[in-house]
Amino acid sequence: MSYSLLPMLEANSLIREVHKAKYRPTDRVVALKRILMHNEKEGMPVTALREIKILKALKHPNVVELLDMFVVRGASFIIHPLARH
Repeated sequence: MSYSLLPMLEANSLIREVHKAKYRPTDRVVALKRILMHNEKEGMPVTALREIKILKALKHPNVVELLDMFVVRGASFIIHPLARH
């Protein structure tokens, strides 16, 4: 994995965990969202697949960009730019 984990930003035990992470090759700080797969018998949750499909299709200044997506040892991760609020 080309990302170094930094402190957790948000934990929602039902759906996801969001960590701050640094992309090692460029030192860019990003949001790394881990999709939790509780009791999933048939792969990734439908809601996560839907989110990925929609984010890949949308390109708009008011919609967070999907930078990357990958699976490591059965855990799915979605990478977004780190949004400051």
